[in-house]
Amino acid sequence: MIEKIIILEGKDDMNKISRSKEQLVISCDYESHKKLKLKEIEHVPIEDYFLDNDKKLLDEKTLEFSLMWYKELDNNQELVVNKICLGKLLEMEIMDYFCKILKKVIGITNLIEKEKPKKIIGYSLYPFLSNICKEKKIELVGEYVDIESSLFYDTIELPFGISKNNRIKISRKQFLKIKNTVENITTTLSNSKLNNLQEEYGLLLDFNLVQYEQLVSELSKKHKIVMLNQRRPAIWNLQSFKSIKKSDVKILKLEQISNKKLEDKIIFEKNKIKQKIESICTKSKMNNYFMIKGNSFGSTINKNFKEIITKRFQEFVEKIYLGTELFETSKISYILEWAHNGPEEQIIIKIAQTKNIPVIFLQHAMLPLNKKWEMYHPVYPYLPTENTITAIWGKIMKNYLNINNISPEKVLEVGSPKHDIFFKEKSIKSNNYILIATNHFAHFNFAGSDTYAFERLEKFVRIIFEKIKEKTNKQIIVKLHPAKGFFDIKKLIISIDPNVILYEETDLPKLISSCDEVISLNFSTIILEAMILKKPTMTILSEKQDFENELVVKNEATLAVSELKELDVKFDKLFNNEIREKLVEKGTNFIDDYFSHQSVASQKIANELDKLFKS
Repeated sequence: MIEKIIILEGKDDMNKISRSKEQLVISCDYESHKKLKLKEIEHVPIEDYFLDNDKKLLDEKTLEFSLMWYKELDNNQELVVNKICLGKLLEMEIMDYFCKILKKVIGITNLIEKEKPKKIIGYSLYPFLSNICKEKKIELVGEYVDIESSLFYDTIELPFGISKNNRIKISRKQFLKIKNTVENITTTLSNSKLNNLQEEYGLLLDFNLVQYEQLVSELSKKHKIVMLNQRRPAIWNLQSFKSIKKSDVKILKLEQISNKKLEDKIIFEKNKIKQKIESICTKSKMNNYFMIKGNSFGSTINKNFKEIITKRFQEFVEKIYLGTELFETSKISYILEWAHNGPEEQIIIKIAQTKNIPVIFLQHAMLPLNKKWEMYHPVYPYLPTENTITAIWGKIMKNYLNINNISPEKVLEVGSPKHDIFFKEKSIKSNNYILIATNHFAHFNFAGSDTYAFERLEKFVRIIFEKIKEKTNKQIIVKLHPAKGFFDIKKLIISIDPNVILYEETDLPKLISSCDEVISLNFSTIILEAMILKKPTMTILSEKQDFENELVVKNEATLAVSELKELDVKFDKLFNNEIREKLVEKGTNFIDDYFSHQSVASQKIANELDKLFKS
């Protein structure tokens, strides 16, 4: 039995902790764990109280709550607007929310059962602790703090200033206002605003114009192309500005469809949705449904959960009505999109289907195909949904879709248009650079939020830098993943080597071509891109997601490293000429299996889409 337990999460709690021998200190996330280590305070990560069956339960219940909460609470389907279910639109993003909550509930429940404390001290976690401490008759000390009402993408990170490590965080609402202003300016300067909605056109959803410049160029040669980017601006730098001008693509904003009558309707429907959420998310319903391991956590999240879904659902209502108006006033021949399960895409797809407009879903990355990831088919862009067609990169993905009973009629094997430029790029040898590429963890399950996984990654990065400097005279270049992540690896890298060359947005084919080797800090598409350019690769697998069972690893096309103790031997292999040649050979063979229509995929898909345009 422990006399007193202090439970901490995040950096704010760290300012309140005091040292004491009779207390047990628990860290509930990597941030608090790291701070405690730096202060040399003995503590135990909450992961130590998880057995394997608890980890499995966390993953299963996270997915279940994400897919089912609105079906269970909203039996009368009140949260449906124009036949579009609002809860379904949020399935992918809300997984992270439930994963965080369930990890605390399961971990703290197991902690109390094992340690049987008389007193618990909590700060940011006070709301989670209050109910369970009351039930178990444990004294709770601390201060009540409202749980932050946010999803992962409620805050956006933007680069700011000239410092390598200078970024600002703004709210989603602020970002959308800035995006709107930027688009008004850039579309005027580039003369790319869509003014005539009555012309027939193909619609591209949320495309990165720089990555798909060749595809957009091929499409615009054949017929009119319009881009609708609801998340990131269509023009955000000089290269994308030039691409827009070169391709004569027009940019559409949903806001330009609006009118006074529609605005009044949207305001009315937003208020109606807010009232419906209040009636659906009652405390009794929440308590009865949100349970795990015999503990209800519904009342703990009730206020927070309602605020989150109210904000998002009101945003969805506006997009649904504007999207509906778009299809009433425009002549859209087809829709090409690549995220598929994003809420913005889902809204447009569902409206398009009511108009019998073809929707083509473009594969955009190397997806994990091991058994563990099959459970995520409903929320991640693996399989085409009803009445959509998927355009895939090659026979490996085609075989996977066939195994998953996807009709051949719903599959277009077109290759990867964004990689045409890679197949045309000439590889440069002996440039004395080595590229390290970062990627994010899958933060919606136990393995992707594991304190020990983040710790392994940090150790891997430190040792990799040491080994490169010890075994070679190569210059290290780091390619950062441009998307927001939970683990700020940029700070870590700069702390190891303040003079390292860092890139976020860059000409990736030329960057990879200029390097002799590529080390990926997770399972990532950049492995394939390096193989296209005949570079030997190493893949670090600190996150336990069964990536060892991926074909690219099993075919030995990349040097996969799962344990720190393997790193020294694998490094020697990476710089062994004979093994390097074999890696390049096996990588090339894998690329031939993975990519059809190499270097001409843009033309291939443009021809297929032109058939739809003319039909």
